[in-house]
Amino acid sequence: MTRVKSQITQHKQKHKPTTSLTHSDAPSMYQTYQYGDFTVRIVRSARRQRTVSANLLSWRLVEVRAPASLPADELENIINHLIEEIKNKQGRQRRVVTDHDLQQRAEELNQRYFQDKLRWKSIAYVSNQRQRYGSCTPHQGTIRISDRLKLVPGWVLNYVLIHELAHLLEPGHNAAFWRMVNQYELAERARGYLMALQLLENEADNNPSSEG
Repeated sequence: MTRVKSQITQHKQKHKPTTSLTHSDAPSMYQTYQYGDFTVRIVRSARRQRTVSANLLSWRLVEVRAPASLPADELENIINHLIEEIKNKQGRQRRVVTDHDLQQRAEELNQRYFQDKLRWKSIAYVSNQRQRYGSCTPHQGTIRISDRLKLVPGWVLNYVLIHELAHLLEPGHNAAFWRMVNQYELAERARGYLMALQLLENEADNNPSSEG
């Protein structure tokens, strides 16, 4: 499985590290913190000498790698700056956060991938789907999307919508169903993203945020 990461930026320390620890005598340290709406996983390593880097693992999960010797207050300032950069970048992207937005996106995908032949009664976000990202009840014409997907990139949401829309024609996961879903050019990439996201969410559930 491929873990999807987007490199955001790097910051250099203004001072040289005060210790000369090696990886063998100072293994990486792992902690998670909450910065507003973002969960930040901090990995400190004695091998890293000069830079702080950030990887966006999902829409609201950021991994920060930093030198073990970097003071906590300096790291906090860097993280705050990184979070602001990420928020500004995400704010420029088109978001699908309401049921009306979801309906519009589904209509666009219906036209592009299904020749506008699909019909459904309702499509909406729900908050009670924690183990799946979407569901479709074909005989009722209803599609439900986990509200967790409000926070993922649009191309990932598109995949989930196409998956559920295809169920209006094929209730099962047979060959005909996958032919329809795999029309989407980013289908494989989106599946990898969602698999990685599920692993990260499970990991976060098993590792509650640290304090101090």
